[in-house]
Amino acid sequence: LSDVEFLHPVFKEIFQTIQRNLSNGDSIQTKLLIDQLSEEAKRVITDLVTLKYSISPNWQAKSHIHVPGESDTLDQAAYQNVMRFKFFLLQKMVEDTLGSIKMAQDEDNIEKLDTLFTHLQYLKKAENEIADVLGIVVAR
Repeated sequence: LSDVEFLHPVFKEIFQTIQRNLSNGDSIQTKLLIDQLSEEAKRVITDLVTLKYSISPNWQAKSHIHVPGESDTLDQAAYQNVMRFKFFLLQKMVEDTLGSIKMAQDEDNIEKLDTLFTHLQYLKKAENEIADVLGIVVAR
């Protein structure tokens, strides 16, 4: 995630706090992390770490059906969420580039337009590659 910048202030605060703790050699424990954050960031962390659903252990033992939990799919979920984050960031960059293209068209700046269209092609290629990984068929 070193190549990604968080635009949302709450997520940026959380990420910077985690980075600071890791660089200081501190562990990332939810309770310690929450003590260092603003109220809004605390709510976000609480929502992220709280299990939404749980299955009764008695039901699992009785039915002999294994239902994968969050810990079973954590690696895959983390990878997909990072890729989703990068995908949305790329979409924002595409929107910004399209805005810059409109401004360059108004200014009749051909050299800048050429550079911006090349950059847009690069962004759209990256967006499509990530969309393929995520199984997104139509990217906006």
